[in-house]
Amino acid sequence: MPTYNANVDFDYQNSSYTFCCEHIANSGRVLEAGCAAGHFGGELFKKKNCEIFGVDYNKDFLTGAAEKNAYKRLFRIDLNNLSGELDEYKGYFDYIVMTDVIEHLYNPGDVVNKLKSFLNENGYFLFSIPNISHGSIKLKLFRNEFNYTKEGLLDNTHIRFFTLKSIIGLMNSLNLEITDLFRIYKKFDETNQELNLREFPVFLLNIMEKDHESYAFQYALKVKPGNTENNHKYLAVSVEKRIKYLCLK
Repeated sequence: MPTYNANVDFDYQNSSYTFCCEHIANSGRVLEAGCAAGHFGGELFKKKNCEIFGVDYNKDFLTGAAEKNAYKRLFRIDLNNLSGELDEYKGYFDYIVMTDVIEHLYNPGDVVNKLKSFLNENGYFLFSIPNISHGSIKLKLFRNEFNYTKEGLLDNTHIRFFTLKSIIGLMNSLNLEITDLFRIYKKFDETNQELNLREFPVFLLNIMEKDHESYAFQYALKVKPGNTENNHKYLAVSVEKRIKYLCLK
């Protein structure tokens, strides 16, 4: 089985999985698009008793997901080539969960647009998306380095890369209204990029630290089809978030 493993602990607050769980109602109908080996779905089922359907293309992942005994149905589908495999569930789901998925898609906007039809009239997407403008990546670029890793921000299977602005732009283009956005924080030297901060000029670190988004490792979002005119407000950072951010420095 592939070595990808997700550490799903709903008691840990600085987590996209916790964000998604908190936004899913008990017994909700959930489509997990990109379920991998079922780590999130398995824990969600135990916590919320949801009716969960899973989609993945990797056979070994689907075998692992089936062993969780949490999914009502599992589908082997390449989301890049989604056609009519799920048509019987149009308008069915309360939530479509895509945790660390859209960066693996060739045309994420097209895929999300197709998946919209499977939401019911009160349904939501829940996304988590890595931030390519995290400080660890920017510092590496300062040294002309862009090194892929087995997992993390530069996972060697990532096809697309996003910043907060480009995420909001994508949501706007899909007519998806952001109803909540959460930043998952990591210090510059807490990623897979193996940084020694002492090797960088102090002035450069000071510049990085003044940019709040340099500490955002991932963005977790709750969105629904709707009005996008207020999506830009999520570029601002609340006082609470600023306090949390300052604690990282």
